[in-house]
Amino acid sequence: MVRQKLLLLVLLFPFSPDSLENCLGVIVQKFSLHNLYNSLPVRSVVVSTFNASLISAVQETPRIRSLTFALDKLISFKPGQFVMLVHREQGRVIKRAYSLCSPSSMPNRISLALNEMMNGTLSPLIYHLKKGATVELEGPYGLFTLHDSPRKKVFLAGGTGISPILSMLYELEQQKKMQDVLVIYSAKKEEDILFRKELAHFEHKGAHVVITLTEEASSSWKGELRRIDQAMLEQYVKKPAACDFYVCGSPQMVQSLLQTLAALKVPSEHIHHERW
Repeated sequence: MVRQKLLLLVLLFPFSPDSLENCLGVIVQKFSLHNLYNSLPVRSVVVSTFNASLISAVQETPRIRSLTFALDKLISFKPGQFVMLVHREQGRVIKRAYSLCSPSSMPNRISLALNEMMNGTLSPLIYHLKKGATVELEGPYGLFTLHDSPRKKVFLAGGTGISPILSMLYELEQQKKMQDVLVIYSAKKEEDILFRKELAHFEHKGAHVVITLTEEASSSWKGELRRIDQAMLEQYVKKPAACDFYVCGSPQMVQSLLQTLAALKVPSEHIHHERW
């Protein structure tokens, strides 16, 4: 009966593909319906539970750390997907979703990027983990993944929204398809630019990378100084309707860009998005 109700939810409500699985993921982790979830027709990868040991932590920006974990078994995920970090305490189970920012070609380890949220329930604990600490992970989840097409790929990201896109870029690098990639990444300040070294690497490999700041910059800053808007897309994307767009960022940013892409006559099936 529960399976029938979930299938009815899938069929009757107009979810976008990228928001559908996030909705199902919340239902699954809320009511512990993992076996049922794996049987649904929208699934392409089976959800598993992993014991993960922290092997490195890098302070990427003043408030964001990337954590790399070794897994007790191999994980099979698609670039762009996320995992649930599970914390059990005094009979309570707390779960939070974090996008995978590591290459899918390294199935024995994964990397996540975390904001320092002082008032968060789980974030402060995970953010300050020490090397060798172990956590429980669950996944992978998500339909925000690369789609195989001959079209140019345009990635639009804000803040930690670059995390799942980083994993996609690793995949495209392996496929030697960086020449047909444009990345437009928005951060508040120079110090907030996440994965700057990695983005420079992809640019060296042939991708076109544009970084724009929305609050302030030093006198030496040579990048853009504005939000990602229609004028910027018209400047950098000559034929938007002929491209695939991958959008990831805050709900406000994503909603604004979806409206902008619609105004640019980009077909909805060419647009893939994720909100954090």
